[in-house]
Amino acid sequence: MHDFETSVKLHYDELTEAEQEMTRYILNNRELVSQIGIVKLGTLLLSSKSSVLRLAKKLGFNGFSDMKHTLQHSPITPMLEPMDLMGDLKQGLSHMLNYSVQTNSSHFYPSSKMPAWFTSSQQVFHKIITPKNFQKT
Repeated sequence: MHDFETSVKLHYDELTEAEQEMTRYILNNRELVSQIGIVKLGTLLLSSKSSVLRLAKKLGFNGFSDMKHTLQHSPITPMLEPMDLMGDLKQGLSHMLNYSVQTNSSHFYPSSKMPAWFTSSQQVFHKIITPKNFQKT
């Protein structure tokens, strides 16, 4: 089984917003959580023991006791917020396209011998990868 933080990172996107908040509370209060029971944790989370149990199972544990045991024996590392990988990819592609459009390729190919695939690829990318296509919805 993974340590607690790894389990959180693996399943974070599957959690509801409330479950993500519960997970952050658990990570920020590890020592307390490792000393209390499921009912008390549910109360502290303004939730129920059933919600805590569902969270434990969503994180890949057999139950609350398994999650608590893993939490007690996991190394303490600061939790990183999930990254916007698609946003980073789109931004990188946009920068690459802008660079390729601004780059003078004439020293590679004389204008008369510029491959058709090169100019048409630039035009296609420019139509697809524009700032308006990257706005979050």
